[in-house]
Amino acid sequence: MDKTPESLSEPAFRTRRAHKKSRAGCVSCKKGRKKCDELKPRCSRCMTRNLTCEYSNKPVSIRLSPSPSPSSRLKPAPTPSPTYSSPIDTSPGCLSPSSSLSPVSNEHHHLPLAIGSEFLGPTELHLLSHYLTHTARTIAYDNDDLYALQVGFPNIAFRSRPLMSSILALAAVCKCHDIITESDSQATPTPQDQAQIRDLLLLGDKHHRASLRQTQADIPHTDYYDHVLANAPLMVLYGTASHCVRIRLAQSMAGTGSESLMSDCAPGQSQWISLIRATHLAYTGLLNAQPEFPDTMRERSPAPPAISLPLFAPQSPDGNDIISPEDGPTRETRRLLLPILETTSASALERLGSKAQIAYLSQSCRSAELESCFVALEILRNIVDDVFNTHPESSTTAGLQAPDTDFHLISQLSEVSPWLRSYLARVTSATRPKPLRRIITSFLNRVPTEYLNLAQTTLDLIPVHAGPYEDNGPGEAAEFGLPQDGPAARLAMDIFAHWLVLVMLLDGVWWIGGTGAWELERVVGFMHRRGWVETQEGSRGSWWPESMHKVVTEAKKYI
Repeated sequence: MDKTPESLSEPAFRTRRAHKKSRAGCVSCKKGRKKCDELKPRCSRCMTRNLTCEYSNKPVSIRLSPSPSPSSRLKPAPTPSPTYSSPIDTSPGCLSPSSSLSPVSNEHHHLPLAIGSEFLGPTELHLLSHYLTHTARTIAYDNDDLYALQVGFPNIAFRSRPLMSSILALAAVCKCHDIITESDSQATPTPQDQAQIRDLLLLGDKHHRASLRQTQADIPHTDYYDHVLANAPLMVLYGTASHCVRIRLAQSMAGTGSESLMSDCAPGQSQWISLIRATHLAYTGLLNAQPEFPDTMRERSPAPPAISLPLFAPQSPDGNDIISPEDGPTRETRRLLLPILETTSASALERLGSKAQIAYLSQSCRSAELESCFVALEILRNIVDDVFNTHPESSTTAGLQAPDTDFHLISQLSEVSPWLRSYLARVTSATRPKPLRRIITSFLNRVPTEYLNLAQTTLDLIPVHAGPYEDNGPGEAAEFGLPQDGPAARLAMDIFAHWLVLVMLLDGVWWIGGTGAWELERVVGFMHRRGWVETQEGSRGSWWPESMHKVVTEAKKYI
């Protein structure tokens, strides 16, 4: 029993001699105190056990604190009201919504980066506080949404710089909306408000692009589903909100001579459509994909950590933190426009169906694009039924699966936290959507890819600032490779215009707002310039989308 100190220390000494220490091993091996062969992107031990394999990034840890505690990240130190100025390139070519992204740089580390103290300066802390106390509460439709937006996303964001960037970008756009709303009583925003809105939009765009680049680098590494998938709906919210704010700003600044503001903050094209579609494809792609090791999936998938509401997120006395859940229409739209659409939509869809049949019979051979238009038309009919509850038994959302069925446990979504799976299923229309905003926007998720590509290609030909009947010269369509009288393109835009009429019902959703009326005005002008309305209807003014747009335009004069 009695052993000398030398005999006790000798085995340990021999063990260290026989074991070459892995000083640059992965985090999983270090936690388990196992030797790591340091293979990248995944070491042999993590590959065999199908574990998450992360390597510490020395250069980043020097610049940023590796994993600060939540209390050190959010010290309650008083911060002055930020001016939102930031040392970023503010050239229009760099920050305009339609500019292309640069390729992913090799300097970007492919793993989610922890948030350091230098990343959250006074401006970022102010935006984060605004998101937690206001933005998340205005977006949530119910308590399940609120948990994801106010608790789930921020907790992941402190371990993922791309997700934190998306939160800050969304908060910046939300503050822009608040400033414009507060200045609605004036003809145009004050110069001080204009400067603040511009700085916020550019700062939000900077964070959005940084998040997009890093997320593109993370996608090939399938161990980070939570970080990547959580980013997708926030990017959708940012894209639609930024587009809506830029539309409101363009409308309020029209004719004021503020060209510099308009050039930097002008509305873009159809990026908001692509973001909505991409989130749906990411969710359904993982839902249908099988994991590499399905037999061990249940054993190795740890339960998500329990997270609670942050202490700095104020709660209302009744326990409901949602600020006026936004279903769709404003009070005026619900009272004036909704009854008109309900009584006229059926006949409008009948006329649209007749035109689709004529277009189909006029073709000597079948066209994949034209057939995709027929599928899109049927989806539009079902969505109209959902909106007005005319035929609930034929609803497009009837019989959709619950968000957490056993099917998720045998797909790659089994690696995603249950609350995130549930939230994504709701917002991507994978389950029955309850709010009107999700019923209407589900059109973009359900239509065939061929149809959406055709509609977007045509939509992107329309100049951003073109008026309803402003002509931009003959041959515009032919210049971009679009057939001047292509039946598929004409039918696709006709269907899309009918859907935009429904989008006008969402003017009460702050991140959608006047997008439907703005886009419909552009489409109406484009259809007239191409001569597609006259050849279809025989006379101006009888085309349903145009008539409904005129109703909205006239109603605004008396509201």
